[in-house]
Amino acid sequence: MKQALMQAAKLALELEKKGYALYVKTAQETDNSLVKSIFEGLAKRELEHMKRINVLYAAASKEKIDFEKIQAVSIAVGEKQILSLILERHKERLQEKPQAKISAAYQIAMQLEKDSYNYYKKLAGQFSEKVIQIFFDLLAREENAHYAILQEALVYLDKPKQWFWAKEDWIIENE
Repeated sequence: MKQALMQAAKLALELEKKGYALYVKTAQETDNSLVKSIFEGLAKRELEHMKRINVLYAAASKEKIDFEKIQAVSIAVGEKQILSLILERHKERLQEKPQAKISAAYQIAMQLEKDSYNYYKKLAGQFSEKVIQIFFDLLAREENAHYAILQEALVYLDKPKQWFWAKEDWIIENE
């Protein structure tokens, strides 16, 4: 179990590093302030995941696995908290359209989040220790939240009037 957990942590760390690199690169390459905020926020979350996974790896590499340390880093952040803060700051930029390159980056990012979610769900079912299951299930839920943020932000960028109408019951004239 110990070796399998350490290997799972190594692979998970690689996934998070890929996500971080993509998010930082996209944030640096865009002039759209909303896109920049979203990708910078997701990059920070990936760094947080890497810290947690490093704790998991360190705890798993001890002679006796330190389950308390693993449990201590299993704390979730909700997607609605992250997304609402980002979108609220950028309401005035309704007409700003994402560039085709940015839309492609969103699609790649969404696939990466989906792949990470599937991997973490698989790992949650692979280990019998409850703390390990909770750890990977939490990461899976956060990756799912990241996917939802990306998906919702893309709708917001591509069709802002539709987004406001659906989410906030706004009445928008002259569509």
